[in-house]
Amino acid sequence: MSRSFVVGIRIFLITLLLVTCVYELGDFKLAKNGCDAEQRLKGPFEMDSQQVVKTIRLNHLTAPSSLPLNLTRQNDIRYSNNQYEYGWKFFHFYSQQFFSEHRHGFFIEAGALDGEFLSNTLWLEQHLGWKGLLIEADPINFKYLVWKRRKAWLSNTCISEKEYPKEAVFEMLQERSETFAVPWLYRANSRRTDTFFIKVEGDFLDFSAVSYSIVQCFPLASYLLALNVSSVDYLSLDVQGNEWDIIKNIPWDRISIRVMAVEHYHHNAKTLREGKGLDEEFVDYMKNINYTLVDHDDDANYIFVLKDDVIATRTITSYKDRNTMVNNSLIEVENYSRKI
Repeated sequence: MSRSFVVGIRIFLITLLLVTCVYELGDFKLAKNGCDAEQRLKGPFEMDSQQVVKTIRLNHLTAPSSLPLNLTRQNDIRYSNNQYEYGWKFFHFYSQQFFSEHRHGFFIEAGALDGEFLSNTLWLEQHLGWKGLLIEADPINFKYLVWKRRKAWLSNTCISEKEYPKEAVFEMLQERSETFAVPWLYRANSRRTDTFFIKVEGDFLDFSAVSYSIVQCFPLASYLLALNVSSVDYLSLDVQGNEWDIIKNIPWDRISIRVMAVEHYHHNAKTLREGKGLDEEFVDYMKNINYTLVDHDDDANYIFVLKDDVIATRTITSYKDRNTMVNNSLIEVENYSRKI
């Protein structure tokens, strides 16, 4: 067998492999790097790649449920006084002001937990008929999220802080004993091991059992391409430390977001308490990308509105000035619980 014949066979096989990969992946650049698409998602991979979008659609999205909602917390007395703290009342107050007359909007909530406890989007879905996407990285939380039967798309992934998909390791906290009355607060503190949060002293770490999970992350734009959505009415970001980096990599020439609810801590903080103050550098950045700060509370929660949006022209009551609502906060919680 001549050497030229062997070389010819090798060229033929390589060409056949590439053709097969191009057929499967729909992208010659990806084919040159191998056929294992899931393996390629671990490294640099353009956010608008056809294969990224296809992979999200086929492997990382759960369709909205057609069954009745399966909510349980309003019947659990342990949650009656605590469930709506930790930023929920702050964000819910502004959701009511911004969107009470806006039906059938679209939301994204990253850090969705079980879809009920501390949910910033459940009210929009239930009472205004909104659709959306709920992203939850913790696999245990996600099982509960599916069980709640929300009318939104679900994804057991995380939002990448880069312009490409990548994998991340999550540290997940779980109640080790019946020390506290609200065990879901443990699950709300799941966090990535490569963020500043992992170095910050947590409130629950000494009382928690810790486990780890590898999670696939995608750029925010990739999810929207997979859902054929370019306009978002409400984005809720509570991912324990990567919120600002996620915002930095949103392609604003292709995506419109009207309102952003963001939990953001100072990255140079040594404790969570130190990190809760107003971060003027973060606010200036948001201003430079055309967002106006509406309010900031004492728990590192921010509300931003797109500067040119009609919401920004309204007279908005400040959360801090809502004396009647504060004085009757327990009544408000009880009334809301009855509704859901």
